[in-house]
Amino acid sequence: SVVLCKSRVYCVEEYRHDHLLLRVLMMKKSHRDDAFMQNLHKSLLSTVSPFFPVSCAWSVLLDFSSQYYTVGEN
Repeated sequence: SVVLCKSRVYCVEEYRHDHLLLRVLMMKKSHRDDAFMQNLHKSLLSTVSPFFPVSCAWSVLLDFSSQYYTVGEN
């Protein structure tokens, strides 16, 4: 099955800050329970952490969008 995802990411050779924050917002769905979130968190960490610069501190945040977030398509 195909999973559609909106994202914004870009690589840079040089950076000014020594901390990187990866923030993933999702809409609340019944299947996104604690077990799902733990597995997603573990998978994200193992996938993206090799790309973080060695000298850079980093944080990963998984969260749900608020009830006021709306997605539409015309």
